[in-house]
Amino acid sequence: MATELLPQLALMFLETVLVTSILLTFFRLRSILGLAPIYTMLGVFFQLANLWSATIYVRITPELLVSPGSVVLFPSSILAVLFIYIKEDAGEARRLIYALLASDIVGSILSLMVVLHLRDPHIFNPFNLSPDLFLNMPRLDLVGSLTLYMDAILIILVYEFFARKFGRSLFWRIYLSMTLVLIFDTVVFVTGAFVEQPTYLSILLSGLLGKSITALLYSTVLTIYLTRFDVTKDDEADQPPALGDLFEVLTYRQKYEAMKIRASRDGLTNVYNRAFFDDVLLSELALSERSGRAMSLLMIDVDFFKKVNDTYGHTEGDRVLVQVASALQSILRQSDFLCRYGGEEFAVILPGTDRDQAIGLAQRLCAEVPKTCRVGVSSIEAPLVASGNVLVESDRESCQTGNLDEFSITATIGLASYPKEATAAQGLIKLADSRLYQGKQSGRNRVVPMEI
Repeated sequence: MATELLPQLALMFLETVLVTSILLTFFRLRSILGLAPIYTMLGVFFQLANLWSATIYVRITPELLVSPGSVVLFPSSILAVLFIYIKEDAGEARRLIYALLASDIVGSILSLMVVLHLRDPHIFNPFNLSPDLFLNMPRLDLVGSLTLYMDAILIILVYEFFARKFGRSLFWRIYLSMTLVLIFDTVVFVTGAFVEQPTYLSILLSGLLGKSITALLYSTVLTIYLTRFDVTKDDEADQPPALGDLFEVLTYRQKYEAMKIRASRDGLTNVYNRAFFDDVLLSELALSERSGRAMSLLMIDVDFFKKVNDTYGHTEGDRVLVQVASALQSILRQSDFLCRYGGEEFAVILPGTDRDQAIGLAQRLCAEVPKTCRVGVSSIEAPLVASGNVLVESDRESCQTGNLDEFSITATIGLASYPKEATAAQGLIKLADSRLYQGKQSGRNRVVPMEI
């Protein structure tokens, strides 16, 4: 049975590769040919998907039947809608959906015309085609049209949801969106088209399995294509959308959110910038006040950074700042906010973190920086490190055991906590900054959580 099945599975794989290649080719040529060929091609794919879903099934097991039309061809329509939405805009995605709906309506009418011809006794039917085949097509077209319309709206809504959850992970946004929508599509389409058939459950289960695998393949290919071969700068929306148009509202919101995220990031280190810090510190303090939870603030300064710039130049200084930001981010939690406060100084907002917890986290940050951050050339006139002491209330503990070589970068951290030490934003900043200054005056490469 397995040997007999291999040629069919290989053929379906080749069909998937062929469909994907055709799609990507037309996507790539859209700047020359426009989008009309894509709409036409998908209309043909969709009609063939319905025809194959009614006539061709591959028996995977005695219970599971897979249709190439349902598993290979139909997901290409969803893939195209998502691609057009990502790379063009919601208006184009809407036009693509309308084109596919028009194709379904025309296909249904033509199928009924074929049925009338085949039932005419005067018609010569050399291949003995059954009128029932085409009689069932309008039903498949109708169910497919309604399902496709719901799928097209759902894929955009789900993609928007996962875009907020997964941020820059394009693959997971595409894969999870396609998988969920194709599962929804399989249940609705198979139920609407085959619910009274004895093979209904087999077709449903095989469709769920087959489309889940196809979603993985299509998502991988689309992600590679978008990140390697079709990289363009997103156009910003010049005009706000009409409030009644769901697709335009979604597109405008997506671009606005992307623009807002870019505006809140530091251009060099990609951590949050000073404006974001000012806004979030106020909002987190307000939240802490309402909830009664603690909050802490760290002010971090890169030690001897001016000597790095003076000796090795600003390019090396920029590289050091990127290294430090990466080192800090590797230790911080997802709930923490790392911001570039200005120059070589960083600030970290620690929501729900009391003073003792903040001290422990700051010690880990202080130890991490010299482990991974180094100047890439010979040496500097003055040593870059001092004795690694961390000042705490009970005693003074070592932040970094042993002496560091001359290429290592260190940082000094000042700490202040809400509500025990300050209750306002400026008070927290002033206290943490004062302790940071004391740490630099007393030897650097240390955490200062109290007045010296």
